[in-house]
Amino acid sequence: MDTNKTITNDKIYLKVKIRSLAEESKIIRYYEKDSATSSIHRYGLSTHRKDIVRKEARASLLAYGCINNKPYSKIEINAGPDKIPDSIWESVERLAIKYGTPITLEKVIKTKYFTRVKDWIQSAKNYLNERKKTNGMDYKKE
Repeated sequence: MDTNKTITNDKIYLKVKIRSLAEESKIIRYYEKDSATSSIHRYGLSTHRKDIVRKEARASLLAYGCINNKPYSKIEINAGPDKIPDSIWESVERLAIKYGTPITLEKVIKTKYFTRVKDWIQSAKNYLNERKKTNGMDYKKE
């Protein structure tokens, strides 16, 4: 039996979540533009898309990058340093741990993974703080 196949994670579910959120956003936009939709419903749909779906999609994409150990600076190249609230980072951590934790590994190794997720988030925050010091004008240097 190939032992590499037993050490897996659930990132396929995160991929499905990312695609589902993208489709949900498209569907909501369709109904926002529909002339039969009342203005109050249009407003509610727009608010849901912008406040809930967008934030969850962003957190999911960042978590996917974290699981794949991709540096934050390569994921959101032009992100403004002040535009990521702590709630996004909390969601990133929650999603990365939920979908990226190796399910067959021992507790010690899982603890190392949790530490890696926290380190990845701290690295992303440090990158954003450095961009803040340079007024975000350093993205073309990479």
